[in-house]
Amino acid sequence: MEIIWDFDGTLFDTYPLMARCLQRALADAGQEAGCEEIRAQMAVSLAQAFQHFGAEEATIARYRQYIQEAGPQGVAPYPGAAEALARVQQAGGHNHIFTHRGSSTRWYLREHGLLDRFSLLVTSEDGLPRKPAPDGILRILQRSGAPREAFAMVGDREIDVLAAHNAGILACRFAPEEPDVSTEAEIVLTDLRDILKGIEEERTK
Repeated sequence: MEIIWDFDGTLFDTYPLMARCLQRALADAGQEAGCEEIRAQMAVSLAQAFQHFGAEEATIARYRQYIQEAGPQGVAPYPGAAEALARVQQAGGHNHIFTHRGSSTRWYLREHGLLDRFSLLVTSEDGLPRKPAPDGILRILQRSGAPREAFAMVGDREIDVLAAHNAGILACRFAPEEPDVSTEAEIVLTDLRDILKGIEEERTK
């Protein structure tokens, strides 16, 4: 079993911190925005949030500064994330990451003792097209050498689902607070620890 995980909003509950930091950065520029509105835009993508609020380069730089100052303890993995990763390895599988996040991906993983749970990481540093383009997934498929049918992608947004389908692999939508979410994914997870069970059930239909 080869599981490709998204990072923000899937493995780590980063959105609350990200929303607060963008709210502060926008306020510094004289612009008011509520955290809920910010999070709604981030649920599409961080780039969408910047565009929606017309964030200029100085505001984006200030946002990144606030994120950096918060440090790796500013966010935590979702409940069950560490156990889910361990279960995949115990079953003889491998965990991978495809994220739009950059070098901070390893920073967070290392600080929370999870870096050794992953075999391959594709981040923004690789310079590949963003989701829903499948390039990051295809890079992992190529490097792993495992058959395509062994793979599944887990993410919290529909762009993760579309990226998975564009790469020809199974898609799992993580929706901890919205089990009836509208999605094209074959599997919907409210608990990451159910990943192997969900995939097994889907493949035995």
